Amino acid sequence: LKDSAWAVCCTGSDCRGAAMGVTSSVGEKRPSIDGEGSEATAKSWPDLIEEVAVGKGAVYAIRGDTTVIGTVQMDPKARAKMSWGRSRMGGLFAAACRRGAVPGPNQDSFFFVEMAGRDFVLGTIDGHGRHGHNYTELISWHMPLLLLRSPLFPHNVPEALGNAFANMSSILKDRLRPHSRHDSLSGATCVVVVRRGASLYAANLGD
Repeated sequence: LKDSAWAVCCTGSDCRGAAMGVTSSVGEKRPSIDGEGSEATAKSWPDLIEEVAVGKGAVYAIRGDTTVIGTVQMDPKARAKMSWGRSRMGGLFAAACRRGAVPGPNQDSFFFVEMAGRDFVLGTIDGHGRHGHNYTELISWHMPLLLLRSPLFPHNVPEALGNAFANMSSILKDRLRPHSRHDSLSGATCVVVVRRGASLYAANLGD
């Protein structure tokens, strides 16, 4: 990738998100809308995850955060804002990324939801354009919530993934309206993988 380098591996003691700069530009504040895209709540991401996770069999969730800078992400208080629950996989999952040669904020993010029985949902997001980091912030916040809130998940993963991508697109259009030609060139690609039992599902938009 021209602007970033991503690595997801099966080593390390826990998950680590990349430092991605503070959201800015198009006038958007920190994500605060619900899964349907309407103005809703000032609840934290872990609180929103907790409301739906237990009923779906989730035990742990974590996301990258574009508002947390550098190694501060490793601080326990900062980490608490990006994760919920307790992982049973322990050192079997880790994530890291770094900005590439193109100047500007790192525009990558990720999310990981661990289900009971070692099933999981993993997403990686690669932003592009002047405001790409705003897109990755919203996607890492909302996509796992959209999946966990879906009445189709986890029983019908393909339909749940398709609906989540469609709803995520609507949220982005509502929250990040371009104000110029340069803004309209911003966006993000997203790849989501779901393991359920012996099946592995993958969905993506972009590269």
